[in-house]
Amino acid sequence: MEQLPLTFVQSTVEQYIQECFNPAFNISKINSSNGRLAFTTGKVYWLPDSPMAIIDQGWVINVSEIESCSKYGLAGFVIKLTSGKELRFTNVSGKMRDGITAAIEAHRGDVEPAEPAEPAAEPQAAPATEAAPVEVDSADASANKVMAILAYFGILVLVPLFAAKDSKFARFHANQGLILLICEVVIFFIGRIPGIDLLVWLLNIAIAVFAIIGIINAAKGEAKELPFIGKFRIIS
Repeated sequence: MEQLPLTFVQSTVEQYIQECFNPAFNISKINSSNGRLAFTTGKVYWLPDSPMAIIDQGWVINVSEIESCSKYGLAGFVIKLTSGKELRFTNVSGKMRDGITAAIEAHRGDVEPAEPAEPAAEPQAAPATEAAPVEVDSADASANKVMAILAYFGILVLVPLFAAKDSKFARFHANQGLILLICEVVIFFIGRIPGIDLLVWLLNIAIAVFAIIGIINAAKGEAKELPFIGKFRIIS
């Protein structure tokens, strides 16, 4: 897997792109960027959305180096290379995952057209992007919206934990509600420290905002990760 300076990826590779999958999704094991997979003849490029962070370098691999590509977890996608390395993506919708798989298969054995020489580039710093919703079963979400909403009302998170334990949608929101509850307990004890009333007040406001966001997502039938805390898993 060859790493490329970002300006090379954005200024010279784009003209050769034949297919591109661009809904926001995250890649792990390589970096923590949002971006897209793009295909030229016989090659796959990672194009970060943001040219700002040092880790956000583009990279390219020959399709012939890919051993397999498949689903993992609730909304993940993994590309296994012949070298043994795995490129794992999260927050990938089922249709996008199928499209990536089909594009990789379609480009196997193709020949890459000539590309310009690689110019030097300096990496820069980058804005964060919003996490994409996790893929959910619409029937599950519709049947368990109330349970998912209850997850954001403090101790009531226990209701979906026990009453809807077979629902992936309810468990997703119960996980986030439980994390918020733990944060509330920690903030309560921090509040006993003199002189930090303003900090405690701001933290409580943040918890309330996160809870409202979670309630809105649950009511809309979406399993969308909350900012900062959504990536943590207490309940699988």
